[in-house]
This record gives sequence, structure tokens and C-alpha cells, in this order.
Amino acid sequence: MGMTHVRTSPYYPQSNGKIERFHKSYKSECVRPFVPLSLDEARRLTTGYITRYNDSRLHSAIGYITPRDMLEGRDKEIFAARDRKLAEARERRKQMRQTRQEQVASSADSWRPAIDFAAIKAAITIAQVLALLGFTPGCDRAGQQRSACPLSNPRLPFQAEPVQSERGTR
Repeated sequence: MGMTHVRTSPYYPQSNGKIERFHKSYKSECVRPFVPLSLDEARRLTTGYITRYNDSRLHSAIGYITPRDMLEGRDKEIFAARDRKLAEARERRKQMRQTRQEQVASSADSWRPAIDFAAIKAAITIAQVLALLGFTPGCDRAGQQRSACPLSNPRLPFQAEPVQSERGTR
């Protein structure tokens, strides 16, 4: 299989953590999902997993590239290509925002009429505005129009009657 056994240093957890993480990935991505029922099947699954692990699986600890790319020195090339793509995407987004702002600025003049509030104030009175809104005053006198609260007026027909309970009025 191309694997050799390397012993970790005793009382040195930094080297042991890497193999423990590999064992966790191996179990969760290969052994548990596929459950090999024979030694040959286990060897076949393990060989396929090791190939995938080294050649196509992206590893977060090494910048989301494959170990094969890192080993063969392609990491700098991959990172440069990513940076170039990110810069291009930023530039496209910047141009789209600029275009959108220009469109909004040019269309703002065409769909928003200029409002001359002084001319409107001179042409219409508050009474006319209230009439347009459907407000009808309760009386002709000036000032704030108030009426009795419908819930506190005892003469209104829709007022709730006192509830009769077994013990009396509540």
C-alpha cells in the first residue's frame, strides 16, 4: 500500500494529533459508511480512500489544497490563481455597483417629479387636504375635535353588560 509504520515520540502529543485526526477522517469517511465485510474489501476501500485523501480531498490545514499539490510544490501556483480570481470578482462587483448607482442616479430624475412645496401650500388649505382624506369634523367650531369614548359612554347600545356570575355582579 506504500505506507510505513512510524512510531510517535512518547509524551509528545503534537505528533500524535495528526495521526489521530487521520484516523477520525478514515473512520468517518471510509470505514463506517461502507462497512467492509472481508479483509480484501477493507484493503480495496482503504486503497481507494488513501488515493482520494492524497489526490483529491482538500485539506483545511494546508489551505484547502490536496497533499499531492503541496508535495509537488503547486501550492503557490494554486494560491496565486485563487488570489487572481478573487481580485477579478471584486472588480466585477465594483463595476456592477458603479453601473447600478449610475442607473439609479439617471433614472431618479425621470421618475421623481420635483415638488414645489411653497406652491402647494399657497394653492391648497388644510381644510381641503382633510376633505380629500375624508375627514369630516364633528362640529363647526375650530380647534381639536373630540368625542366621547365609546367604551365609557353608558348610553351606547353596544356597551358590554355586566357579567352575572353565581355570586353576583363582577
